[in-house]
Amino acid sequence: MPSLKPLCAVVMVAFLTACAAPGGTSSLAGRVPESIPTPPSSEGPDDDGTLATQAQQATLEEALDNETRGWRNPRTRSFGTVTPLRTTHNGGCRDYRETVIQDGREASRVGTACKSSAGVWVVTRD
Repeated sequence: MPSLKPLCAVVMVAFLTACAAPGGTSSLAGRVPESIPTPPSSEGPDDDGTLATQAQQATLEEALDNETRGWRNPRTRSFGTVTPLRTTHNGGCRDYRETVIQDGREASRVGTACKSSAGVWVVTRD
């Protein structure tokens, strides 16, 4: 199986960029931040970005529309959720909502991901 590290970096950069944009969701942490810090750069199995990407891939692959799944990093105390909102293109694309809490600050985004020919969900719009 090909490494997901390059995809993880792209997804997290896109996610963190989108996190700074204004948007309305209920606050899990009690407040919405102006921006969210970059996850640790260790790129290890317990890295926030790796855990978020793994949760996103598994949720988009397996979850039903409106079924929320989450991830948690006990080392950094960060956590997040992914919720597929709508499936389109005969199951090949999914609109979704993703929320991350890091250092008590919340960031959310809504995007669209489509499954590549390699079987990986790739963000096409956020």
